[in-house]
Amino acid sequence: MLAGGLIASAVPAGLGWDFANFYDAGRVMLSGHHEQLLKTEKGPIDGAPPQGVLDFWGTPLSAWLYAPLALLSPQHALAAFKLENVLAYGAALWLLYAWLRRAVAAQALQQWRFAACYAGLALVYQPFWSVFRVGGQTTASVLLLLCIALFMHARRAFLRSSLLVVLAVMIKPALAIALLFLLLVSGLRFALSTGLWLALLGALSIALMGWDIQLEFIHKMLTGAARVSEWQYNSSLFTLPGELRRWNALQDGAAWPDGAFSAMLLLLKLALLASLVWVVRRTRPLLGTGAREHFDFMLAIMAFLLLSQTVWEHYLSFMFLPLAWLLAVRPRLDRAVMLMAVVFAAALPLQNIIVILLLQNLFAFDTLTAVLPVVVLKSAPVWLGWIFLLRYHRELAGIPAADGTLPARTTDCIA
Repeated sequence: MLAGGLIASAVPAGLGWDFANFYDAGRVMLSGHHEQLLKTEKGPIDGAPPQGVLDFWGTPLSAWLYAPLALLSPQHALAAFKLENVLAYGAALWLLYAWLRRAVAAQALQQWRFAACYAGLALVYQPFWSVFRVGGQTTASVLLLLCIALFMHARRAFLRSSLLVVLAVMIKPALAIALLFLLLVSGLRFALSTGLWLALLGALSIALMGWDIQLEFIHKMLTGAARVSEWQYNSSLFTLPGELRRWNALQDGAAWPDGAFSAMLLLLKLALLASLVWVVRRTRPLLGTGAREHFDFMLAIMAFLLLSQTVWEHYLSFMFLPLAWLLAVRPRLDRAVMLMAVVFAAALPLQNIIVILLLQNLFAFDTLTAVLPVVVLKSAPVWLGWIFLLRYHRELAGIPAADGTLPARTTDCIA
């Protein structure tokens, strides 16, 4: 993985993709023209043309994180950004391995089997590699934050876990769904800690950049709420209704009204949320302290993937946390091994941007019957993970957390 990451860092792919977005954000911060940050129509930045044309969707405060990139030339900044991704992914995967091996049987053979499977699956897990094609992404850093937050949360160190999750949301606001889920299930201490960090970071952002850009950010998030990105880059469950709406517009000349489409999406989200609430109510009472918080955090990640209208390929990197946990406890999930394997396999070919663009060039995808199978297969990791959760939630309650904490009523769970 290190060799592949270093080679990918040296290849100058993605200068005009996601990298350009973060590079331009850093340039805007250094120029002092903060009002340009969230504009859709990009103008010259400090007298020079922008590197790319993509919108910036991070919080205004997070834009300061990219200012160091703007001190370098685009080519050098691209290599540095990709190298940071390599280091962040490496640290996250190593820490996650060290944490999860506690849930593996102590015998040397079982430990080596887990190490081999973990390393092999991490190597071929396509969502990790998709970031290098687009010039680098913040996903690797956010994954590292979430890994450490998981460790803190399972130990009920809520002041630290809430800070790390809030920082992750600051960089990727789409993760607000996961934070909201944790707020609903993690109790008052976590909620108060989260409120403290949000207030401090919000005050800092206002002090540095003023009110106007904060209001502009909120408006941008609200107006983009009904947006469903196209299937080529989207692995969300909501891609299917989004594509049906687009094809309806092509056939009839008018898309479904925004209000009706938003209402349909809301009903789908409520149905998915109800299924998660059902899992929580059926499973969480069986868990003891530590195991409960561990389960909550894994479920929060699944909530984010299930309820997000746009799931870029690299967002599925976050799914590696629950998948790796299932890998660690695999001997206790004999009946679920095949479904786990299918979930891993579904995250491979169609999450590769190069493969998707190649398919798009080879096949016209000019009929709905041609597009729908690809849409369903592309979202397969998410809906298969959802099925796994619904099918095996009680079995998961009988499994210790990675820190070795056992459920409170294991015998009830087995019964």
